[in-house]
Amino acid sequence: MIVEYPLTKSNRLKLAQAFRDVPRVDMSIACVIEGQMGQAFVDDVQVPTVFKIQVGPFFYLAGEATRPDAQTMLHSIVPYTLFMPSMPGWIEAAQKLYGSRMVGFSRYSFSAANVSIPRLEALCQASPFREVVRQMDLPFVTRLWGQDHFIDLADFDSAEDFVQRGVGFYLEKHGRVVGAAYSSLVCSEGIEVSLFVDEDYRRQGMGTLLSGRLLLWCMKHKMQANWDAANRESCLLAEKLGYILGLSILAFVVILTAESIRIRTGERPLAIAWSASGIVLAAVVVLRWWTVDEGRFETAVQAPHPLPDRPLPFRLSAALGATSFVFSDALIGHMVFVNPETPLVFLISPTYVLAIILLSQAALLWPEVLVAEEGAPAPVSPGE
Repeated sequence: MIVEYPLTKSNRLKLAQAFRDVPRVDMSIACVIEGQMGQAFVDDVQVPTVFKIQVGPFFYLAGEATRPDAQTMLHSIVPYTLFMPSMPGWIEAAQKLYGSRMVGFSRYSFSAANVSIPRLEALCQASPFREVVRQMDLPFVTRLWGQDHFIDLADFDSAEDFVQRGVGFYLEKHGRVVGAAYSSLVCSEGIEVSLFVDEDYRRQGMGTLLSGRLLLWCMKHKMQANWDAANRESCLLAEKLGYILGLSILAFVVILTAESIRIRTGERPLAIAWSASGIVLAAVVVLRWWTVDEGRFETAVQAPHPLPDRPLPFRLSAALGATSFVFSDALIGHMVFVNPETPLVFLISPTYVLAIILLSQAALLWPEVLVAEEGAPAPVSPGE
């Protein structure tokens, strides 16, 4: 069983020993070991053999990856959290468990050796937004606290806690925050830099100004500003600010089954949906042919016993088939949904309509069942 590990002084020493040789990509490990923020989990509080450190969506694993509780630890991974470099054996064990659902991507670490105050001041002075950039204060943070916002301060205890331990700068346009650079993590070593600029305001120099002001504050307060990147734009900005590219590190994310299918099929959810619809249509035709005698449909309203002689096995098959297709189409719908390039209207797949036909066949809702029950008055033909 995996339990939370109390961050006592002695336990933090054990964590430091367990994660001593784990590559430090960001400040997460230091934050937890110092007891500043984040959580730790183990298999046994008294004699731990497997360890997990988690801050926000980032987590690291250490200990013996071959132990039975290691599997329990791996099964507890929440989809879309970031599996960072860990002790040997953990990545391989996770890949064996999750297969194609475990997707790797590169993150890049940087050295701040060439970052200098004159360089940063020159970049900030050249920005047309230099007069309107603001430092985050308590009223601003309080206004954002608890909201679903790109400024994610969830790892701090409160708005007051962020103002006391953290730092950030932001830009507003028409009363709306359009960009921010801030400390998402804080420990004795320094801060973890987080930067976001609204898509409509990118390539205008806002990111350079915001991150430049944040780095200037860190340098003047003798704090390290850790920068690790996951995309080309972030790498280019880091180098512009004076950072030197260091190691390229492979991290992983466990995705949902439907998105795994979408990735393997080359982002073709619509083709999959229509192919599934064709299969369902063929199933409808076959099942209809087997369950209804020739001419039965046309004469059903005149038959005292509307059901075919052997309908049950085929109707059960139809029910199972319909259920399967509805479930698979739900996965297809998810694949379309997670692809932002696909219009939302295509979530309405024709497979749903055809699956309803199958369910109707299974539930005896075809026109045959509209026949009058035996003993009920017979239908009257026109002219009688």
